[in-house]
Amino acid sequence: MCNKNLRAAVYHWADFSRQECAWSQAYYQQKREQGQRHAQALRCLGMRWLNILWKMWQQHTAYDEARHMCSLMKRGSWVLGHLPQIDPNNA
Repeated sequence: MCNKNLRAAVYHWADFSRQECAWSQAYYQQKREQGQRHAQALRCLGMRWLNILWKMWQQHTAYDEARHMCSLMKRGSWVLGHLPQIDPNNA
């Protein structure tokens, strides 16, 4: 049993985050490549966002993507290996 409204909100949050955060799209795409269906991959991404939200609440901080990327680098996260490469000539 779960709160269906909260579940739907997290699902849509995860889905829309893929448009704004490169790491979330990379995370989603890796889950898809592992054989997960769209909904499963979004639920995994949603759990990732909830973990971030929980940490922000504990530390009384706002989300900062640069800080999150730095944290991923420090931990040597596999997500970084799946980020799209930016061509400096087209930036």
